[in-house]
Order: sequence, then C-alpha cells, then structure tokens
Amino acid sequence: MNNQNKIFISLYAFWAVIVFALTFISKGYNPDNITHILIIIFFLVQLTTYPLIRVVSKKFSPKITFLIFGLIFAAVVEGLYMISDPLFESLKFVAGISIGKMISNFLIDLVFTIPVYIVVFLVIWYFINKYNYKLWEYLLFISLGQALGDGGIYFLASPFMLVFLPYVMINYHSMNLIPYLLTKNNLKPQNNSWMKYVVPPISIIVLYILFGIIINIIGPLFSLT
Repeated sequence: MNNQNKIFISLYAFWAVIVFALTFISKGYNPDNITHILIIIFFLVQLTTYPLIRVVSKKFSPKITFLIFGLIFAAVVEGLYMISDPLFESLKFVAGISIGKMISNFLIDLVFTIPVYIVVFLVIWYFINKYNYKLWEYLLFISLGQALGDGGIYFLASPFMLVFLPYVMINYHSMNLIPYLLTKNNLKPQNNSWMKYVVPPISIIVLYILFGIIINIIGPLFSLT
C-alpha cells in the first residue's frame, strides 16, 4: 500500500472510529447498533481470512469472483439487518419468531434484494474496469454511492447526518472491498479523469433510487409493508 493510500485510509478510519464511538455511546445496545457491531465483526473476519478467500477465488474468473463474493457478502449483511431494519418491516426478526419464520423472512428479503445487488455489482465492475482507482478512492467513492443511494431520502431530510456517513458506509465496505482486492490486479483501466469521482457514485445512487421505487411498488402487492 503506497503512502497516499495509507494517509487517506488512516484519516477515514479515524473519522469512522469517532463516528462509531459517538453513536454507540449515545444509543447504547439498540438493534441498529447491534447490527453494526455484527457487521464490523463480519468485516474484520473477511480481512483476517483474506488469504483463504483469495485461494478459493482463484477457481473463478475475475468478473465471477467479484460478482459471487459481492453477492455472498451482501446476503450476509442483509441477514444481519433482519434484527433491526430489514427491507420490509413485516420481515423483521422479533421476539418469539420461529426459526422457520426467520428463514422464510430472510429468503423473501433476498428475493427482492439479490437482483438489485446483481445489477449494482455489475455496474461497479464496469466502472472499475473503466476508471483507474487508487485503493482509498475505491473504498470511499464506490461505497459512498451505495450509502447515499440506499439512504438518500434520510440524508436529504437530515443533511447534518452526513457527518455520520461511516456508520452507513461500513455496510458496503463489508460487501465490496474484498471482491475488489481479489480482482484489482486483473483490472486494466485507462481512464484517470476526475469523472471517476462523479459518474460512478451518481450512477449507483440512481440505481438504488429506481430499484427502491420498484420494490416499494411490488412489495405491497405481496402484503409486505
């Protein structure tokens, strides 16, 4: 890792630590914080087991590696959110819910979310093959697009909460960072223009908004609220 990557990632990590500390201190062990603690643990497990994951990934082409591992990690994050903020409130894991109902709710959630993630990861794959990203640029700008796309209405209503972006972005780091690290040496992007900071994040935001509208139209048709 070069010095620029180290500096920017260190600064971002410092910001993230402050944000998580403030959030955990102010809200305690509420369901959302528990979800994020589990996501952090999941992310750390990914980083520590990276050598093993890399061995497994060599069985696949770079594109399939990026897509498959991204989808697996996204599914895990979706599962962790079932206790706090699933896709539909009616799918939430609540006290007394049976194991069978938990599995059923989780699978319903994936039926709606995995197609979205397939498109999102294919779009990200397109952009990382087009634009030349440093590690810190990928870490911040791709996850920023996902975070703002997923929580755009919330951030528009409360712009001050942008200060707490790392709290949301950890969700997407835990989905897309390892797939990128597994495949970045196979990428040969040529475009290093400033557009890489604008076009991919905005495209991802638009995708999330469009799919959000579609899901909110389809969900109620199946009594999902």
